[in-house]
Amino acid sequence: MLAILSARTAALAHNTVMTARQTVVHAAGVLRHSLFGEEYPPYGHQLQLAGDFAPAPAAPAGPGLLEALSRPWVLFAVPKKKVSRPMRRNRIVHKQLQKITNVEDCPSCGSPRLLQNLCRNCRTIVTADGQLHPASKLPYIPEIDNAKRQQQ
Repeated sequence: MLAILSARTAALAHNTVMTARQTVVHAAGVLRHSLFGEEYPPYGHQLQLAGDFAPAPAAPAGPGLLEALSRPWVLFAVPKKKVSRPMRRNRIVHKQLQKITNVEDCPSCGSPRLLQNLCRNCRTIVTADGQLHPASKLPYIPEIDNAKRQQQ
């Protein structure tokens, strides 16, 4: 059977210009048709007649690894070449940490702090309207209360 398959594929490849992948796909189709006929995958062993009350046959176990690897139509996706170092670096540029640009000096104590966040030293916040609000006037924040207790 393989001789017939290879002869058909060789004749087709000789008559028309085919790539290697097209040749393998065509060979797999010819082999599949010669093994199973028109119905693929073979569902015939799983069907029963309506009046048949015999238990259904157990589903066959999946094919083993060696059997699956021996089939010509099982193709594996592999990279065509090794990814170069510049391409790897180019891909991971976006994964690096970005610079913080929203840092300003606290108007009450002068230490650096993030915009619209509490100052770590004096625990005040500047709102969008430019007013200072001490932490005691803000809603309950457990970290601030714990820091006050530790200072006392």
